[in-house]
Amino acid sequence: ESQIRAHFTEYTPQWAEGVSGVPADVIERIARELMASGGGIVPAHKKTLCANYMNATQLVHAISILNLLAGTVDRTGGRYFPRTIAVPGVDGVYPPPAYPAKRGRRVDGRDKLPLVQETDTGLFSTLADGMLNKFPGMIKFAFWNAYTILAFPNPKKMEEAMKQVDFTVVMDFIPTDTVSMADIVLPSAMYLETSDVVVRDYNAKFPQAVARAAVSAPVFETRSAGFVAIELGKRLCPDYFKTADGSWINPNVLLDEKVKRAGLGADFAEFRQKGIVERPAAFTPRTSFATGDPNNKCQLYVPQFAARGADALPKWRPKREMPNAEFPLYYLTFIPGIHKRNTTQNNRLLNEIMPTNAAVMNPALAKQQGILEGQMVRIRSRVGQIELPAHLSETVRPDAVLVAHGFGHRSRYLGAAGGQGVRDGDIVPDASIDDFVAAGNFGGASCIMDAVCAVEKLR
Repeated sequence: ESQIRAHFTEYTPQWAEGVSGVPADVIERIARELMASGGGIVPAHKKTLCANYMNATQLVHAISILNLLAGTVDRTGGRYFPRTIAVPGVDGVYPPPAYPAKRGRRVDGRDKLPLVQETDTGLFSTLADGMLNKFPGMIKFAFWNAYTILAFPNPKKMEEAMKQVDFTVVMDFIPTDTVSMADIVLPSAMYLETSDVVVRDYNAKFPQAVARAAVSAPVFETRSAGFVAIELGKRLCPDYFKTADGSWINPNVLLDEKVKRAGLGADFAEFRQKGIVERPAAFTPRTSFATGDPNNKCQLYVPQFAARGADALPKWRPKREMPNAEFPLYYLTFIPGIHKRNTTQNNRLLNEIMPTNAAVMNPALAKQQGILEGQMVRIRSRVGQIELPAHLSETVRPDAVLVAHGFGHRSRYLGAAGGQGVRDGDIVPDASIDDFVAAGNFGGASCIMDAVCAVEKLR
């Protein structure tokens, strides 16, 4: 306890005011109100806890400590550890032979971050640098499944990296920019053209599972990603895609087995008739957590982090880039509620509501720059520039510019979205794995929100 108290001594409300601009007395008042509320929670990104900021690993650790001190971890009104129904995967239904040891190198540099290496997830912010600079020419084959160049920071650099790949296959349900770079395109079935078991795992107080039944059959030659994976597996490593009797794994039979083994029904047809399976139970807060602590308690100080070269307690690290004389503004991106990331801009109805993006800025900043509503502006960063109309809003701080993600598709096959708007990532610098290590980014947080920029009106 003394070590924890000593660590946080420097992080006073006055210190936080200097970093955030929020007055120290306001910070102190909110902190006391939170702890006195009896059920307050400090939220974090629900999908990827360490998303978007290079220093987000430490920030999320600090948020977790606040929630632990507030007593709202796995408590009513707080963040639940989900109560779920265990649904086996393909290896659980059809146990394969022992997998060989993994060989080769990680082009994204993930092996330099021991904690991320344990999670078996990739690092998209460092991928282009790894392909172009660390291991140029190493990747000979790439398979893209419903992912687009637009999602990357500095997509121009990712495009250059993809030009080095000898053979590229893209599987998607819309003709994205990535599709236009493919050697072979596989038409993908859409979400509601396939059936599956969907288990609620976000804030689930008791186990729930829903039968996602196909609304219609896949059209023409479209197939699901699972179907393609099995067919590739039959040809590349056939012994891993057979059942105990030596027959090939069948996706429909596999789905029936998953349903049966999860106790949801005799097969998917029966589960579909039910629609949803719930196992209501009185909510009992957990008192034991699989944290690695000998007593299975939640930890403020995490020795497992320290053992892997990470911070056992969160240390403040500034953002990767801060406003300066050349680029005096923060550059932020967001996903508008009208669209789903970068996949719905070609939907005619949604496109009619929001066909393009704009440079959203505070009226005070616009007045300072002599910028009017709707006037074309140029936003510059150290890696590029974009030109788009200005939109004035009091909801943005005067020291920031905000641009919606998901626009700037260049594929000529997108009749509504093609050529509309700009790619927000064109002025977001990507990163190298060396940048991550130097920044103490041991959680592998991406760097989308770390850019700074300058804005100027176009005459």
